[in-house]
Amino acid sequence: MEITIRKPLTDEKPALREIWRRVFATEDEKLFFSYHYSPDASLVADHAGVPVASGYVFPVGSFAGAGKPAPCAMIYAVATLPEHRSRGYGAAIVRELISAAQAAGYPAVILRPSEDSLFEYYNERSELRDMFYISEKRYQSAPAGAVGIKPTPATADEYSKLRKALLS
Repeated sequence: MEITIRKPLTDEKPALREIWRRVFATEDEKLFFSYHYSPDASLVADHAGVPVASGYVFPVGSFAGAGKPAPCAMIYAVATLPEHRSRGYGAAIVRELISAAQAAGYPAVILRPSEDSLFEYYNERSELRDMFYISEKRYQSAPAGAVGIKPTPATADEYSKLRKALLS
């Protein structure tokens, strides 16, 4: 089966909202699609011309790894409708989002799964694990005048609250 990954069409926003509602079961989609959604920062996987999976990528500042800080992008809200899972749609979207972010000048790309159980999913897929850093930390801005970021541990619940704050 060939997977088609593409930018969403203008009239597909309701389908993307439905994917969000069904997968995440939160009301964050109202906020996200009102203030943050951009087709240029989005990709969909389609089945018979209809979006069945989606994902987004956004610039989030700098990532201080070894050496000087690098521009960083974050993969956000990758979701596949339950009836279309285990077909490679999500993995294909992640690969394409990474490529798009790097082509746009973001050498560092991070993904923080919304649930702890998803760390296992990404760790089992070496083709994805090797392409980006799976953040097991919450990143906070460094004090004024300092370069870089300071990692501190975060649970999935803490990340959920942080995610909501970022959307707000």
